[in-house]
Amino acid sequence: MDDLDVIEGKREELVGRLQAKYGYTKEKAEEEADSWVRKL
Repeated sequence: MDDLDVIEGKREELVGRLQAKYGYTKEKAEEEADSWVRKL
């Protein structure tokens, strides 16, 4: 497994957690996850 696979897996985990915790749609959770990554 390469680094990109690991990162993508963690992103998907974050998206799932945002959906579960905040009731976001998958699209909204993906937007939030991407927004946080851009700020890093």
